[in-house]
Parts: sequence; structure tokens; C-alpha cells
Amino acid sequence: MGISLTLERKGNQGYTIAVGSAALPEIKIDIAALTPEQKANEHLGGRLLLCAALACFTNTLAADLTQAGVEFNTINARADIEKEKDSALRTHFSHVDLEVSVDAPEAQQEAFEGVRRGLMGGSLVTYSLEQGIEFDYNINRGPSRPFDHGSAPEASPPPSAPEPVKQYQGGEGPLFLITAADSSHLQRLKLMAGDEEFNLLLASDGVYHARSEVLEALKAMGADKVFVQADALAPRGLEPMAGVELVDYDRMASLILEEAGRIVVL
Repeated sequence: MGISLTLERKGNQGYTIAVGSAALPEIKIDIAALTPEQKANEHLGGRLLLCAALACFTNTLAADLTQAGVEFNTINARADIEKEKDSALRTHFSHVDLEVSVDAPEAQQEAFEGVRRGLMGGSLVTYSLEQGIEFDYNINRGPSRPFDHGSAPEASPPPSAPEPVKQYQGGEGPLFLITAADSSHLQRLKLMAGDEEFNLLLASDGVYHARSEVLEALKAMGADKVFVQADALAPRGLEPMAGVELVDYDRMASLILEEAGRIVVL
């Protein structure tokens, strides 16, 4: 049996997933309500992946225990996911640890053990993930309309009034914008900045320069403040780091168009 879900996203305000399940008709995500720091720590795709694994595995376990006559009270489960980079330097999920505890009578240990052995091969979702999943992509450009499937998503709330422009108090130095991971950009930055203090905005692949060892070198070169695009971290397998200010698209636009006196794009 195939399963189909639909999603509608309203800009950077949020999105609604029409799940089509009687128990969970839809999932609403309010992106606009999150701070840049919260966005950087969401990792929502990985969390939903673990939700699917936990739900499928424990549902299968409960059904098998019931069929085996095991009168369990509660099932508690925990899932942890790890990620790593492949040969193309793309981050991917690489390993899941699934731990399950069942409150069942000791007198039914033999029946429980039979169920436990059977589930060591995984459930539908966990076994599928172990095998690998093939995807075909069809991406089109044009007027976007909701798909005719599941419950109709409600309109996202209107955006809140913009906050007053923040001043980064970065002195008279320029704001350098770096969007690539190539270390040669840092050499150009050093030559162009000279002895002058400057501020730095790292966006897209430029966030790779926000690693602690590179940040120390940037500070030594004269970087006053370092701004980092918050939602560019998680897709690249990076975590929020100390010594920087995480910013969203609106703040990046403010930095470039309003706050900084001089902009240098590297």
C-alpha cells in the first residue's frame, strides 16, 4: 500500500503537512515564532525520522506482544540518530540507536523473549531504513497551488510587525560577506582588511568558517563581530558555536541594506 502526504509552505512563516491520518490529521510548523538560535537547533527532519521509527517499532512490538499473550503495562522507547559526511562531503544520517523497555510480568518471560527475538530484525520503517530508500525527484517552477490530498491547510498567520533595526556597533570598519567554504577567501579578507577592524557575515557555505579554530584566526585578523546564518548550519552538519551571533534572513538583509556602512562581498 502506498502512502501520500502533502505540504504547503507560506514563505518563511511556516508550513502545514496534511498527514491524512485519523490520529494525526496534520502537522503545523510555525517557523516565524522561532528565534535564530531555536532554528539552528531544530533538526526537525531528523526528529520526525526518529518519530516514524519509534512509532512503527513500538506499534509492531505491542501488536506482537498482544498476539503472544504477553500482558504488558507500558512500553518506553528512546531513539538517537548520528550523522556523518560521505565522500562527496554531504552530511547524511548514518546510525540510529533504538532502546526499548517493556513492563511485562516475569512469568511471561519465555513468550516475551520470542517476541524480542523476532523484533531484532526491525519493523517496517526501521528495516526499510536499514535497506536504503530510493527517491525520484520532480521539481517544477510555476504558480504554486495546494495538492488535492488530505485536509486543507489553514492559512498561516500574518507576519508580525518588524522589529526596530539593530545596530551591531561594529565601529567604522566594513562588513565582509563570505558565502563559500574556500579558505582562499580568508586570505583575501586578510589582505583587504589590513589593520582595520571589520565585521563578518557568513552565509550559505561560508558558515564552514565559523568553526572555533577559524574564529580565533578571524578575531586575530581584526573581526569585531561575526554573524552566522542560523538555518545554514543544520543542513551542513554544523552546530551553533560560541563567539558568533546567529541571524535569520531578515537580520541578514538589515545588516547588508541598513546597518553596515560598507559592504565587501568575497
